[in-house]
Amino acid sequence: SIEAISPIETKQQIVAPLVGIFHSWGKPKGGALVAIGDFVKVGQLVATIQSLNVINEVESPVEGRIVEILVQDGQPVEYGQPLMMIDTRGGA
Repeated sequence: SIEAISPIETKQQIVAPLVGIFHSWGKPKGGALVAIGDFVKVGQLVATIQSLNVINEVESPVEGRIVEILVQDGQPVEYGQPLMMIDTRGGA
């Protein structure tokens, strides 16, 4: 088999750790935590999910650049649902 290096392999998903309402902010009335093109570090807060009136933090599992945000603020999300795509190729 021929092993090709695909650019898709550098993309990682951030998924919802629980069921709830997705928010792009860290605290109510705050601005969005991240935007497309932002560079994030491992463990960086990128969003929150509100579940049973509790705000749960969503952290990035990888370091890289945010290339896509797949859900909108206020949208309900399921456990394991992809929230964002991160390109782990790093800088540039």
